Amino acid sequence: MIPLISEAAISEAVGLCKKTIRLRAVKEDWINMPERKQGGAEHFFIRGLLPVDIQAALAAREAVTGLPAVIHDRPVPKKSDNIGMAKYNLVHMFRLAKKKAPRGDKFRAAQDFLLAYNSGALVPGILSIVGEIKERTLDALDKRLRDNDDNYLCLCDGRGGWKKHGTTKYKHRKISEHAKEVFLRCYLHGSQPSVKMAIRAARITLEKQGFPEDSDDRTWRRWLKDYEKFNAGVICLAREGMKAYKDKYAPYISRDAELLEVGQCLVADGKTLNFFILHPETGRPCRMTLIVFFDWKSRYPAGWQILPTENQWGIMAAFRKAVMALGRYPDSVYLDNGKAFKSNLFCKEVDLDFEEMTGLYARVGTAVMFAQPYNGRAKVVERFFATIQDQLEFIMPSYCGDSITTKPPWMNRNETFQKAWHEARTQNWIPTIEKRLLL
Repeated sequence: MIPLISEAAISEAVGLCKKTIRLRAVKEDWINMPERKQGGAEHFFIRGLLPVDIQAALAAREAVTGLPAVIHDRPVPKKSDNIGMAKYNLVHMFRLAKKKAPRGDKFRAAQDFLLAYNSGALVPGILSIVGEIKERTLDALDKRLRDNDDNYLCLCDGRGGWKKHGTTKYKHRKISEHAKEVFLRCYLHGSQPSVKMAIRAARITLEKQGFPEDSDDRTWRRWLKDYEKFNAGVICLAREGMKAYKDKYAPYISRDAELLEVGQCLVADGKTLNFFILHPETGRPCRMTLIVFFDWKSRYPAGWQILPTENQWGIMAAFRKAVMALGRYPDSVYLDNGKAFKSNLFCKEVDLDFEEMTGLYARVGTAVMFAQPYNGRAKVVERFFATIQDQLEFIMPSYCGDSITTKPPWMNRNETFQKAWHEARTQNWIPTIEKRLLL
């Protein structure tokens, strides 16, 4: 009998996919004997006529495992092992069901078994792992088991690459360490080059250094994806800066507002509104400032004031409204680092002999804390400002946006249609401070 070997066995022995083996067989004119089966054909090759490297790989595989080349010596992941055992048990139950059937009723026995299994009445545990299955699939699994000495490892799910490189977590790419260092120097740059440009720059640099790298672009991208899984913070810091790193990846502390009482701590900040209001003195449209004292516990804007600029009188008026709404002085206030919030009118500290010159907060027994500069996420009032921006400002007729990208089209240069449409709908109406307070 002529010894034959399947392309699946060759694929497992050399660590390449079956398509690659088939292309090489066509290119080198390997003698093959295709065997017709349901769903296509399986190719078998005469083992003694295969290239020397293929025969050596097959011999090495069988010498290590003691089994046909389809069985693996890699550690099997738990999920793949569970799938393999479930399929193994299902195939043996299928065999037993057909074996017990009398002669001539094996087809009906197989149909009854599949109906009971797919409905979940027979083995629901296996059904939850393998899922519904067809008879031809069970026959293929049965044949694979028989070809591999009834070893369940041949039924284990091979996705994820664990059969080739031993793990589903990480695969070492065919890129030298020096090439990786050069690529990172090109990619981790403040000008934020694209991956494609970084690859090109790395190849040019390597060629000039005498270390050409012929890896495909996809290999570079896969390696960068692997690197990013464990070094996303480093990439962000190098390409976007410390501010972005702190906002996205730096460690932080969560503060529990449930420990507070209503009115115990107020958070104060100012926001430039994104719609026009008529200036009370000049009568011209301008973007005014909203000053808010926000109760940390209840998330309620206890006191607020709208003024052309952020000044100490507007802050005092907003604080007064907050005290009147809460019916008490707060134990502490958490303030922005703005110049007006740090005014001596509020925070000045003097000796007891000059108590009448003490700041406002000290007089009413309120402790003062200032937020870190450029750290908006530490102030809960910023979330309230985001709600105003997303749900309130854009419905105002005089909405102007907060940047060029959010500017409405009627404000664009040489835009005649949108300007006429805006004027017809709103008559260019712009509210005053008094009307905005009523809104």
